[in-house]
Formats: sequence, structure tokens, C-alpha cells
Amino acid sequence: MNHTAVDWNEKALEFIRASFAIGAKTPANDFFADYLAKIRSLTMADIALQIKSEGPFTAKVTEAMPNYLTGIHMSIEKFNHTLQYANQEIIYLPDLSRIETDFAELLLAMYSAVIIPLDHKKNSTLLVLGWSAQQYFTDSFRSFLSIIREKMRERAKLEYFRSVTGTNIDLMAAVFHKLPQAIVYVDDDGFTSWINFAAAALLQLPIYGKQSSHLIAEALKTLRQRASNNAEIEERAREIFKSRFISIDQWVWNFDHPEIDYKMLCVSTRAVKSSGNSGRLWIFEDTTNVFC
Repeated sequence: MNHTAVDWNEKALEFIRASFAIGAKTPANDFFADYLAKIRSLTMADIALQIKSEGPFTAKVTEAMPNYLTGIHMSIEKFNHTLQYANQEIIYLPDLSRIETDFAELLLAMYSAVIIPLDHKKNSTLLVLGWSAQQYFTDSFRSFLSIIREKMRERAKLEYFRSVTGTNIDLMAAVFHKLPQAIVYVDDDGFTSWINFAAAALLQLPIYGKQSSHLIAEALKTLRQRASNNAEIEERAREIFKSRFISIDQWVWNFDHPEIDYKMLCVSTRAVKSSGNSGRLWIFEDTTNVFC
């Protein structure tokens, strides 16, 4: 490709526009493949690779175009050597016949290449573009690649935080499901709620986890109606519905129904508000044989 005849500013804008569309429709696990395809198309590269570290011993080509290069492993020493050499800067290799690289086996029949580091921490990633014909990397092309790298790094960082957050959410869900107390969270959006395993049993619902708020509201209403001190519970519940910020602890719900194993529930409820959402948390503990 004759780099001097290309409007790289226009191509940078095209990539930015495409990145919004990719982000809106592409699952987190697949976005690199779509980005690579767009970068390869814009640069007219013959190969485009994503290489990631896989622990202390190996690195792997996790995305590749053409596809037959996907899955190739390389030593972590070569990967880290290139990462250290790059020092977060893009490496431009206009003539591979004059220089040794750590990716020689991946760049067979390539004349020119660029290596783009995206992160040097736990989620180390390199992008590699290769051309079979010699390329002359102009200043405007280098500016274009800098913009590409920043967009890719932003997305990679976002997906890393999402994966960490997802892991933490899974861990917290596992903990809550193991608690003997029945935990109910009703979101203020009016559509989604969440209950743990003990709450599903208490409310006589077939599944636990994410639930319809309408379903949870009906189950809570049924539970209140079955209490022997139902009138007092309903009166206090109306106070909660009027003021969403009310918190209650050690609220006793009594039961004398012969088909119910528990005789007393100790109930706590409070509003929960964060930057992402808000709702109400309910905790039900069977205190039939203890004091609330």
C-alpha cells in the first residue's frame, strides 16, 4: 500500500465510528476479532494477530486473520522480551529482512510489520500487523495507529474491569446462596429482583437468583398474610412503601400455621443505593428457637 496516498485522518474517523457499532452489538469475548478485522481492512495488512500471555510459561495467538494462525503458542520469554523492548511504544519494522524479531515464525513471507502493545500488566496483549510488500510508515500513518491503539487499550481495560467485576459478583452470589438467612433484594426499577437459595425456599418459589419484581412482591405479600400478626406487619409495611429510606431491624413476624415449620421470623430491611442502582434489601432469619 502507498501510505503517502492515503488519508489516515479519515481512516481514523472511520475506525472510531466502527468502534461504537462494535461496542454496541458485539459480546465482550468477541470484540477483539471485530476490531482486528476492521484494522486489517483499513491498513490492508496481510495478517493481523492478537497475542496474549497465558501464565508464566507461554503466550498464545488468541485471534488471527487469516484464521489458521489462531492458537499458535510461543515462549513467554520472547513475548516478554518484545513487550519490554516496546516499552509501551509501537514498534515499526519496515524491512524484516534486516532485523531479527521474536515473531519470525508468525511473520513468514512478511516484508514489513508493526507491533502494538496494549497493556504491560496482568492482561498483557500485543497486536501484530504484517504486509508481504514493503511499507513506508509515514507520520500520518503513525498518528493513525496511535489513535487505534488508544481506542483498543480503552476497550481492553474496560473488558478487564468487567471480567474482574463479573468474578466478584459470582463470588458474592455464591456466598449469599450459602447463607442460612433468606436474602431478598428488590430493585427500584420495578422489573428485576434477586433472592438467594434460602429465600426461594421461604417464599416457596421454584428457582433462586434473578427474579421478576412482580413475582417477588406477590410472594412477600403472601408471606405477610400468613403471619399471625399480619395486621401489625401490614401497617408497618405501608410506612415503608411511603418512605423508601426507612430501615427496620429486629422486626418480629409470628406464625402459627400448622403447615409452616418456623414460628418466628426476625426481619430486617433497609434501602440500598449505589451509583449503579437502588432498591430495598430484606433479610429473614428463622428465630423460632432463639430470641430476635
